[in-house]
Amino acid sequence: MRLLAAGLTALILCLPALAQNTPPPGAPEAKPSDASVRQLLEVMGARKIVDEVPRQVDTAMVGMLQSLLQGRDIPREQQQVIEAMRANLAKLMREEFNWDTMLPVYLQVYRDSFTQAEVDSMIAFYSSPEGQSVAKKLPQALQNTMAIMQQRTATLMPKIQQMVRDTAEQIRAQNAATKEKTS
Repeated sequence: MRLLAAGLTALILCLPALAQNTPPPGAPEAKPSDASVRQLLEVMGARKIVDEVPRQVDTAMVGMLQSLLQGRDIPREQQQVIEAMRANLAKLMREEFNWDTMLPVYLQVYRDSFTQAEVDSMIAFYSSPEGQSVAKKLPQALQNTMAIMQQRTATLMPKIQQMVRDTAEQIRAQNAATKEKTS
């Protein structure tokens, strides 16, 4: 899930600026102010995106669990344990991935990643009709990304499980060979 959160954060952070004002050669590039980063995040609609992530992670988790458990007869008690884990994960995501906890992260990352000129250019872009259109589509792009990740995870799980079984078998064989040599 941390990988997922990192990927979602990267999606927000890697949005291109259409225009870029660069300082003269050799001049130090100014770090963006917190106020300008906050303004950028506001015009990008970043808060809506952050607020949407826990719900989308929960939806993806439900789909992944259904895919993994498909065709299996799971006793009611185990279903309750699985549902409790899903509910706990949803609660954890709401607690850890919300605007109040993410804003300081965004401020630091944007200050460390962009210059003031780049932030100003992104503000100009996201304040434009085209930028607002992009910003409105970001939650849907995020949801589409989650759906594809869910499908890929479901496809990869049998392969990963087989790799784990193969590795465990290799270790058992090595242990057995070591026991025979020492006996």
